[in-house]
Amino acid sequence: MQRIFLIFCLGAALIPGMTACSSKSYYGGATEPGVIRTVDHNPVSLLNYKQARIYSAQGRYELAREQYLLAYAAAEGDPVLRSTLAQELKAVDMMLRTMR
Repeated sequence: MQRIFLIFCLGAALIPGMTACSSKSYYGGATEPGVIRTVDHNPVSLLNYKQARIYSAQGRYELAREQYLLAYAAAEGDPVLRSTLAQELKAVDMMLRTMR
């Protein structure tokens, strides 16, 4: 459930002007009730992440892995996105090992 919520939040970040999905600040601390803060993700990283998800859904795991690596490299200062991308990359690597 938490993963679906995170994916929704990342998808919403692709649309300019959207805000984050929670009232927690970017680094995990609580904010005042009712205050929503925006999260600035690297747009290049998000586009590569989106393309990787498409490739992964199509079963094109080598291309998905490449896009996840590009997204991970572009998300240099974003620890939340980098941890999500690391999990996705690990999942794609497992699928590739299973297929071999």
